Amino acid sequence: MENRTALLCALCSVALSGAGLAGEELPAFPGAEGFGAISQGGRGGKVIHVTNLSESGPGSFGAALQTKGPRIVVFDVGGTIELKDELHIQGDNGRITIAGQTAPGGITFIGGTLCFPGWQRSKAHRTPDIIVRHLRVRGVHGHSTHSEGGDCMDIYRAERVIIDHCSFTGSCDETVDACHTQQYTFQWCTIEEPALWGQGNNQHAEGSHNYAFIFSYDAKNVSCHHNLFVHSSNRNPLITKGIADVRNNVCYNYHIGLAAGGTDPFNVIGNYGTGKSHLLLMYANFLSRSSGDPEITGFYDNYEKLDA
Repeated sequence: MENRTALLCALCSVALSGAGLAGEELPAFPGAEGFGAISQGGRGGKVIHVTNLSESGPGSFGAALQTKGPRIVVFDVGGTIELKDELHIQGDNGRITIAGQTAPGGITFIGGTLCFPGWQRSKAHRTPDIIVRHLRVRGVHGHSTHSEGGDCMDIYRAERVIIDHCSFTGSCDETVDACHTQQYTFQWCTIEEPALWGQGNNQHAEGSHNYAFIFSYDAKNVSCHHNLFVHSSNRNPLITKGIADVRNNVCYNYHIGLAAGGTDPFNVIGNYGTGKSHLLLMYANFLSRSSGDPEITGFYDNYEKLDA
């Protein structure tokens, strides 16, 4: 209880101090790195408590997402929140910190997709400042049938985003999507065992789509570091446009590892892979509006072991 109280006090302190430091690029939290580290999240806003494991209604996580204005979401309960479908923040309602580390024993979402925001998002502007930490997401695996599969998390047309210490598994299609998004960090996360076609009622029109992570379309400026990709056949990750910094990731049991596209600079440093092909595959023009190979500005200290 004492540790939990101290953590809540620290979160409130950050929220209050942020109001007097407007305009300064403070790190999102200690240990935040990369392009998304400048995210403000809900700094300076209200602290909202999740007090039950319902999908919606008073005291629920869904209600916290829909609250307007800057907000820091903390959990007074731990356990599993079962989703009937996608759970969204609205495209014009960013400025949110989701502090999963406050949940006693942790918090898990199962049965649907978390959308921060999702694919319904208009093209008017990008949703700003999203921080997501210490969540477990188990996607749609075993819960429903989607003709195009179902992701664990979608982030569509956002900016200044950081995903930290989260675990994703059991989805079909990509496990995590980040499209039309800028200044994004994906760090210290695991993506494990996306579903094959037909497993747990998961289906995709293109067949098996047990893929890991895509960063695509007019997305740019991504940091992907200290992550674990396990038993994903492809897109570990797929980044179709830089600038990209991909460091210190482990990719195990894959058919295609890191796939890079576009012509922007890429750093690929200190990664470890063991799978069916070389760790780095370059797409000349895959979902990127350019031709030619990416500029690999740094490629060293990587290790790959090809399966026989």
